[in-house]
Amino acid sequence: MHYQVFIAIVELGSITKAALHLNVTAAAVSKQLSNFEHTLGLKLFNRSHKQLELTPVGESFYPKCKAIILAISAAETELYQDNMAVQGKLSISLPNVLARSPIVPMLAAFSQQHSQVELEMSFSDDLVDLHQNKIDFAFRLGELADNNHLIAIPLIQTRLLACVTPHYLEHFGAPESLSNLQKHKLVLMTPLNASRALKAFFQKQQIKPDTLPAHRSNNVEGVYQGVMSHLGIGLLLDYSIQKELQDGTLTPILPMLDPDLPRKTLYLLFKKDQQSSSKQMAFKSHVKAFFES
Repeated sequence: MHYQVFIAIVELGSITKAALHLNVTAAAVSKQLSNFEHTLGLKLFNRSHKQLELTPVGESFYPKCKAIILAISAAETELYQDNMAVQGKLSISLPNVLARSPIVPMLAAFSQQHSQVELEMSFSDDLVDLHQNKIDFAFRLGELADNNHLIAIPLIQTRLLACVTPHYLEHFGAPESLSNLQKHKLVLMTPLNASRALKAFFQKQQIKPDTLPAHRSNNVEGVYQGVMSHLGIGLLLDYSIQKELQDGTLTPILPMLDPDLPRKTLYLLFKKDQQSSSKQMAFKSHVKAFFES
């Protein structure tokens, strides 16, 4: 404020005119000027009852002071323009199971619309801290821990499906019931990596997965690749295998299990205290339009 007051007095020629320009009282401008001179330890003006004249120090200081104000103004303008432009990096966290889902093509469509945005996609089943890891958005499945610092927007409902390839069915057939699973091979997540919902499902069905003949993987991609390679029956997220179900590459079986297989809500998460830039607002609008279409 001191710099602005000084420049206004110099350019307008009086304290009264500077006060009108700054929309404050003349007394306030006079006090600001006195405080500024006291802080600097230098006299910027020679005062008399008739006129106000710059001292040699004031004359030397004015262009430097003006340059400072112009630089600050230019920096603020640039900051505003950067914030309004749909550009820069956008960090997005996703669980591994969504790597094959329509979300990645949706992100590609957003990138095509906004070519100056760089996407940073991180896939992990760990609960990543959005604040600590400086993540703009996260897609999450299932129950969410209580967190007052995040906003969660529900997008769609998903579910697990028991699936096999037509090749597996041709050679081994489909189990007629859960008791018939002993005659089939399964492709399962390892016990440590299985979700709580999946464990609860097995418990409800009185199935002990560790006693079943099964190939196992610590990663959902391993389960997917195992099923696609005809190793056995797998439990896969319907949203991640839409294409395979449509073209017949995978076939759902055991329809009697459908009501009991885990269902999960897909959420979009972002920080509550996040000051939304244009790129973040554009992304939220893009995701909303995609899931409402």
